[in-house]
Order: sequence, then C-alpha cells, then structure tokens
Amino acid sequence: MDSVVGDLAKGKEALDPKKYMFAKTDFSGDKARINEILDSGVLFRYHHADPANIPVAQAEADFCEKFGFKYALACNSASSGLLLSLLACGLQDGDHVLMPAFTFVAVPSTIVLSGAKPVLVEIDENYGVCVDHLEE
Repeated sequence: MDSVVGDLAKGKEALDPKKYMFAKTDFSGDKARINEILDSGVLFRYHHADPANIPVAQAEADFCEKFGFKYALACNSASSGLLLSLLACGLQDGDHVLMPAFTFVAVPSTIVLSGAKPVLVEIDENYGVCVDHLEE
C-alpha cells in the first residue's frame, strides 16, 4: 500500500510528503498569480465590467478548451459543485442517490439539500464502494 492509510497501517509515525502528488508539483509560479488575483479583489464575475475578462471566467474557458466541454462553472466549494450537479441532472424530490457510507459530511448534506434521499452503500477494504452491496 503506497498511501497515507498504508503508512498509518504500517505504524509509520512521520509520513513522507514527497511520496504524494501534491508535494511533487511545483506551484511556485502559481503562488504569485494567486496572490495577484487575491490582491486585486476581483474574485468573481460580479466584480468587473467585462465578466469574460476576469480570472475565474478565463479559467472556465481554459477548462472547456482543454477538456472539450461547452460549459464550465467555477464554484466556491466542492459541496456547491456537487449540489449543482445533482440539481442539473433532474432529480425529483424523494429520489434516492447512492453514495459511499465512508465519506465527508458534505456528500449526504448536498443530497438532502437537493431534495433527494441519500442511500448509503458499504465500502470495501480499499475504501471504494463495495460492488456486492451496490448491486443489492
């Protein structure tokens, strides 16, 4: 197991961050750009006369171009993105949405907020959805 969970299971006290993807990427150039955007105060499309010319709109356009999508919408959080996805797929009040039993509280919360009902699916030893329980 080459993971944080694996290291913990092996009793390692100090985890080596160099093993994980976030530590392998050089964000030094991005930090300056992020600080520039934060310092500008133009954090979303409401703050500029030309909404297509702000960083978040440019990031959405770049995402669409890179992945071949027609639309992209930047959100303030993954929870907001999950809620918008649930609403966009046409859920009706009371519909059931399957979700892993081992997850962050935002997952069932957004399902409930969408009007649907979360249905917990057991996980396997790798923390993935248990296929047998999913079929049930």
